[in-house]
Amino acid sequence: MSDIYVDRTNMERLMTLQEEDADSNYTGLGAMPAAVDAGAATALIAFLATGAAEAAGIMADTHRVLAAITTAVVEDVTLTEEQIQEDLGLIGKGLDD
Repeated sequence: MSDIYVDRTNMERLMTLQEEDADSNYTGLGAMPAAVDAGAATALIAFLATGAAEAAGIMADTHRVLAAITTAVVEDVTLTEEQIQEDLGLIGKGLDD
């Protein structure tokens, strides 16, 4: 069996940065003006700004989801052998029932 080394502290730090980036994006999106006055280009600018805001929101959501998944994986990887055996035993018991 191969050994896998996970630097939990560094991964948690990186995931905190991911979450902070997502929060920063949400803050920026909240600060966008509701409307612009750009004369004849108003409708086009509003269309482009709306698309960009939606993309930024999706990116922020993705950062937050990736951080949550990575944190869960790091927690699972760092389980002790006893915890893993206990969890597998519970799964087996559930399958037997």
